[in-house]
Amino acid sequence: MNDLDASVLLVDDDEAILHSLVRTLRVTKLPVITMSSPVKALEWLGENTAAVILADYHMPELNGIEFLQAASSVSPNAIRIMLSGAADLGTALDALDKDLVERYISKPWDPDKLRKTVKDSYTRFMENGTDNRKVPG
Repeated sequence: MNDLDASVLLVDDDEAILHSLVRTLRVTKLPVITMSSPVKALEWLGENTAAVILADYHMPELNGIEFLQAASSVSPNAIRIMLSGAADLGTALDALDKDLVERYISKPWDPDKLRKTVKDSYTRFMENGTDNRKVPG
């Protein structure tokens, strides 16, 4: 797997949100992968390269911070973005302070801002990133 195969990974346990995100991002023409399970997303990250990881905060198996923290171990160069409601703002700011996420996008999102954030993040990864999966040691 190399950077040319890098994708945007969307992780949310709500299938309707995933479909809405895919529709929003369709015009960017970026390669998008969706996962409704953060555990399965971590497995996917072990074998694939994500340039951008956009994850919801509220998920049953792992919350967004737990997932993105684990994802940073597997894909340290991926740009991590948390998606959540206004009630989670304090949690999101804490995650930003701890460098677990780079950006926070609130629900409901502004489609143009979401597309720009994801596209800019993807472009930056492709310019600076590497195939960042950790090789088992």
